[in-house]
Amino acid sequence: YEEHDEQANSQHPGATNARESFEMNFDLVLQNIQELNIVAGEGESHVTAVPGGAKLTQKSSIPLWLYKNGIVMFSGPFRSYQDISTQTYIT
Repeated sequence: YEEHDEQANSQHPGATNARESFEMNFDLVLQNIQELNIVAGEGESHVTAVPGGAKLTQKSSIPLWLYKNGIVMFSGPFRSYQDISTQTYIT
């Protein structure tokens, strides 16, 4: 007899005991962040109208702090890697 968390399984197929088995792959996360930055136009400038003319501006970034045991985005709360919603976001 095995006991399963049906809610976790319905949201994450094959994710039995995800809280216990999740391991953060920092190299992969950093690689994905770099790829997303390129797609989002990192370093590119855009012309923005201002009173009396225009100026070059860059898109604002999203502050993200990676810790050994969790993340913080924007000015939000600390999110543990053991939390299924954090695991879903990271993966």
